[in-house]
Amino acid sequence: MRKNTRNSLFSNPTIKILPFILFSCVYYNTFYNAESSYKEALIIIEESPILEDDRFPAQAKKLLGDAIDNSKIVLKKYPESKYVDDAIFIIVKASFLRGESAIAESYFKQLLRDYPESKYVELSEIWLAYTFLRMDLVEQAKNKMNLIVMKKHKDKEKKYLIYNILAEIALIENNIVDVYMNYEKAAEFSPVTSKKVSMYSKLVLIAEKKH
Repeated sequence: MRKNTRNSLFSNPTIKILPFILFSCVYYNTFYNAESSYKEALIIIEESPILEDDRFPAQAKKLLGDAIDNSKIVLKKYPESKYVDDAIFIIVKASFLRGESAIAESYFKQLLRDYPESKYVELSEIWLAYTFLRMDLVEQAKNKMNLIVMKKHKDKEKKYLIYNILAEIALIENNIVDVYMNYEKAAEFSPVTSKKVSMYSKLVLIAEKKH
């Protein structure tokens, strides 16, 4: 008796799980590409000389664009995946670095609203305050920072961001003493040497402007 090859084929458990494996690989690779592009852009930015207008190399801007595009694919095609909040966080940080503050604000609010249990919630609150500042919403930034400072964060990355924001607020208000104090604290909590150098470079630029 001839064996039914078709039925045998589709009853094979390996064949049944193959589409799931392929699906998982595709969406993970899409997210991985987004994450890799973002990290590569950060390295370029951190290794570039600091400029007064915060410009950075075109290659970094392109990589940030690639990171945003791939992250949006994750959101659109794989909305139930475990990488959704990661993808949103990449979009907001990359948009912020590209100077697209309104886009960053929108996605930060989406992350805080839709993913209250995300590991990025506290960081997103801090970045949102930074985004307000870049949008010239100084009072909103100050009000949010008052709440953030009260929480007394211990994480170095958060402290680094907090002191950077406080320094920029102080600079806007022409409070040079607080500018120096906060940038020095930011340098103290800098996660990498290049960022510490960046802090001191900013202090040199500020000093040169004031003399």
